[in-house]
Amino acid sequence: MGKKEAKSKGKTRPEAAEEKEAQQQERAETKTEQEVREQLEAAVSETKDTSSVKKASALAGAAKAIEKGAGLVGEKAPEVMSTVLHTVKKGATVAYGAGSTFVRKASQRAKENAETYRHRAEIRKLQARRDALTSKLGSIVYSGIAVDNESPESLLTSGEITALIEEIGQLDIEVIKAGQALEKH
Repeated sequence: MGKKEAKSKGKTRPEAAEEKEAQQQERAETKTEQEVREQLEAAVSETKDTSSVKKASALAGAAKAIEKGAGLVGEKAPEVMSTVLHTVKKGATVAYGAGSTFVRKASQRAKENAETYRHRAEIRKLQARRDALTSKLGSIVYSGIAVDNESPESLLTSGEITALIEEIGQLDIEVIKAGQALEKH
């Protein structure tokens, strides 16, 4: 097989050589099987003769052919097994590499998703706390003006309302920081 043929089939030179060797082994095995069949057929045709000498000779020939075939199979078995094991080993290596890459990428993606979820959960928690404080502030201002008839100016200077406004402002800053951290992911 030439360079162009090997490259066009996507195989390297060593792979192409291995494939060629495997094909030659297969042809040799096929050839020996054909020889054994021919000898057996010859032995069977010879046994059709009524002569007991010819029958014994044919059986001896068949025995020799079987012995020769068994010897060839015995000789070729290690080579065939070596080729099969090499192919399985290469396949296992490729499968391991692909699996390893998949697991690594999936793990990285899971970490990224966990970080994103953590940031979103923190933002929701901060927003819920801010909404609760805003509601509390509104309730205090409403009851001070509507129920206690206090002036809005005096309410805004009270310590409780000032503390709530500062806490709400601090929560807004934390929400912004968490949003920026989320955008980085």
